[in-house]
Amino acid sequence: MIDQRAGLRRILLPDEVIGDPLDAIARAPGEPAFYWRSDTAGIEIAALGAVRVIETSGPRRFEDASRALVALRKELGSEGSDDWPLLVGGFAFGDGATAPCWQEFPPLRFFVPRALWIREGGARRIIVTYPAGREQTPASLLLCGDGIDLEKRQSADADTGDEAASTADARWFASVAEARRRIRSGRLDKAVLARRRTLTAAEPPRVEPILKALAEKRPDCFTFMIRWRGRCFIGSSPERLARVHDRILDTDALAGSAPRGQSTALDDDAARELLANDKERREHRIVVDAIAEALEPVTCDIALPQIPGVMRLPESLHLHTPIRATLSRSVTLLEAARRLHPTPAVCGAPRAAAKKLLETEAADRGWYSGAVGWMSACGNGELAVSLRAALLEGRRAHVWAGAGIVEGSDPEREFDETESKMRSILPYFEADDDECAA
Repeated sequence: MIDQRAGLRRILLPDEVIGDPLDAIARAPGEPAFYWRSDTAGIEIAALGAVRVIETSGPRRFEDASRALVALRKELGSEGSDDWPLLVGGFAFGDGATAPCWQEFPPLRFFVPRALWIREGGARRIIVTYPAGREQTPASLLLCGDGIDLEKRQSADADTGDEAASTADARWFASVAEARRRIRSGRLDKAVLARRRTLTAAEPPRVEPILKALAEKRPDCFTFMIRWRGRCFIGSSPERLARVHDRILDTDALAGSAPRGQSTALDDDAARELLANDKERREHRIVVDAIAEALEPVTCDIALPQIPGVMRLPESLHLHTPIRATLSRSVTLLEAARRLHPTPAVCGAPRAAAKKLLETEAADRGWYSGAVGWMSACGNGELAVSLRAALLEGRRAHVWAGAGIVEGSDPEREFDETESKMRSILPYFEADDDECAA
């Protein structure tokens, strides 16, 4: 569905009013907010307030959101003809109900922000969107909310269904055993299982310093944040789900991993061993083949290296294949998401069999291993798979990590992989108590 009123106007504000958007977000804790930064692409986006909201759920959530985008484009008229970001948001791993901690994050939500800061290369701009017929000064449009009212709610002490670490760890190994059983039976090639830990800090974490630290220490990743009614989903993803610009689509195959070495020489050795590892290469190939198959109906050419490269993150090494597709027709970011999500990198293969195994786990994942990003009125934009991520709920930080299970997977090694991934984000939260692992 789309929340719709009588017309929208967009105006570009002069450069001199541009300050630090994260400061503006910090000063308005009750408003919806969004942040996105990719140093590799040289882009930074921040958003505050919401004047339109698209929310959908169910197996046709992407198709329903696409129809809402068409209606929004008509409402904007000629002001929606540019390729600047218009909508920001994302979607959950699954298309149905989620766990209680995700109650403010439906299966899909994109919103038109009231104030949008954009830095691309050396250019900076602010775009303000407001209901037509409202005559206001640029300063009042920037500083005062004039959109959808949201009550600020903090639920630091809410019951979120945490469980003891020993119980959760036992569930993990049982899930791995079941996935391996289905793989041996031939019903499944790969399953990606996820674990959750919940930490409690003395005070609610300050989001803005965390975003700055993530962007500084993980410049090759997508730094992101979405805030809604006091809850923040924040992360530093190494994986692009899709970037669509006109008739070019870029995506990533990221699967197969190894720990970092303790020195440059050991790191190089680990990278060579990863490339030569048959089990890791098979896991990676499953993802590459599935992406190519998903895109084949809408492409006239797919370019991808025959041999993957190695992506070096602070916590791990990953086999990485960048994929570029030339599209045979116009495809929006939402259609690309429908075709690609969930990839075997976060779900498994075949997709239907893997999703069946993950039915109960999907609700707990919420937006973890879904996607976050932005989109223009014409449907161009970019989405990152929401990995290395945490949901901040008052003083609590829920952190997820996953690992791919294939033939030959060792449960202990895969458990250690999830621990390593969690450690990439856990140090940013000053936690007093390690409550659970789920």
